[in-house]
Amino acid sequence: MLRETKKNVDSLLEFIKLKNVEVGKVKEETNIVVIKVEKAAAEAEVEKEAAGIIMVRADACVAEATAIQINCDKELGEALPALKKAQDAVDKLDKSDIGELKGFGSPKDQYKDTMIAIMLLIGTPYKKMSDLDWKLAQKEMSNPEGFKQTLMTLKPEMVAEETKNKAFAILGKEGMEVEKVMKMSKAAGGLCLFANCFISF
Repeated sequence: MLRETKKNVDSLLEFIKLKNVEVGKVKEETNIVVIKVEKAAAEAEVEKEAAGIIMVRADACVAEATAIQINCDKELGEALPALKKAQDAVDKLDKSDIGELKGFGSPKDQYKDTMIAIMLLIGTPYKKMSDLDWKLAQKEMSNPEGFKQTLMTLKPEMVAEETKNKAFAILGKEGMEVEKVMKMSKAAGGLCLFANCFISF
């Protein structure tokens, strides 16, 4: 009977031992899973933080782009009337107006300066500023309709800012006020108005 009891106790101890091994193994596996979960959670948190930073930057870029677009639309809205005014000034000139201006052998300084500004804007080839003389201006006006068409189809983006600045300096001389030039000559005044409106675009 004692022997049988001892045998049962040994079996029970062996069973407990096996169970302890299994429990230990389960604990070990559980710890591994916990570590993996914690690592994944940490990585997810880092990714979430990174995503948040990217989102903030993206929002800032969108806001900046929107502000630029609004500003561009505002500038365009202000500039388009100036371009139309410039084109209207040329459109009102007829062949005889341009022919009269072209016919001056000894033009006033305002006429010469107006045409220098015009030649700069339309891209008349020159090596030095003195090349843009009255003879060259007369050549540009030799075909009044073609001359008008060149001006009417001229786009602001076709003219470099440096060129516009040169034209601006010439048009800013004393006595070059549009109203004053307009009183002297319809053609010179119209071209002066065109140039002033065009460079303001």
